[in-house]
Amino acid sequence: MALSASETLAAMEPGTRSVVDLPVEDDLGVPLTLLRGHAERPVGAVVAGVHGDEVEGMAALGDVARSLDPTALAGSLVVVHAANPAGVRAGTRLHPPDDGDRPACCDALQPSAAGA
Repeated sequence: MALSASETLAAMEPGTRSVVDLPVEDDLGVPLTLLRGHAERPVGAVVAGVHGDEVEGMAALGDVARSLDPTALAGSLVVVHAANPAGVRAGTRLHPPDDGDRPACCDALQPSAAGA
C-alpha cells in the first residue's frame, strides 16, 4: 500500500527530496515532489497544472522544484506538478472525465484526502 504525501513527508529524513505519484483515478497519478527541510512542519504547497493545456506553469514549477535545496528549508514543501493529469494527457484545459473546469483530482489534494 502506498503512503500518503503526509506519511511520506513524516518518514523522510531531514534535508531530503522525494518524487512520488499520488494515485487519483484509474491509471493516473498526480506527480509530487516532496522536500523535507530541517523540520516536517510548517508545510507549504505550490500547485501547477490545474488546466491541462497550460504547460508553462508546470515547466516553471519543475525548474523551481529542482533548484530548491531541501537542507536550506526550515519546514517542508509539497510541489504539485500536474493537478489535472487527465487534462495534461489529453492536452485540454478541462478535466476530460467530466469536462469540469475544476479537476475532480483536486479532491485528492485536500488535507483530509491526502492524510495531512
